[in-house]
Amino acid sequence: MTMKLTNVKEVETAMYRMAEAKAVIAAQEAEMNRQINHLKEDFDKKTTKQRGIIDDILPDVEAFCIKNKLLFQKTRSLEFASGKVGFRITPPKISLLNRKYNIKTALELIKRLFDGNYVRVKEEIDKDGILADYSGKRLTDDQLAGVGLKVDQEENFFVELKWEEIKADQ
Repeated sequence: MTMKLTNVKEVETAMYRMAEAKAVIAAQEAEMNRQINHLKEDFDKKTTKQRGIIDDILPDVEAFCIKNKLLFQKTRSLEFASGKVGFRITPPKISLLNRKYNIKTALELIKRLFDGNYVRVKEEIDKDGILADYSGKRLTDDQLAGVGLKVDQEENFFVELKWEEIKADQ
């Protein structure tokens, strides 16, 4: 349903109708969230025993597999009718050796010992600096155009509904 608004009073009425609709949506969403939370609580209650069983058994299965690691020499897993157990190797990653080191000290040591190899330097445009200098009239549109840039700014329409106040009136 498209409305053709012709004066400020009609815009005010339309805004009120939108605020009313938003209040109804918010109330329905709150009820939905209440029901979802109730369902989650009910689910947690109904599955507490089963989750406890899993939490009790899993460490025993893991301990057995660790103790009998030779079973996993040829294949990384054992298949059963009810599932599979095994060991997965994670992708390699770089981590700190111990608490003596932190990223900053490791970076400095890499720079010194490996002549800057293994160090990335990310170059990027200082957009905040450009905007500051542009607003301070230290950069012009022509200067920016010379390097393929421009300062762009848009005007966007917005509607801020006071639906909470409408909700209180009902």
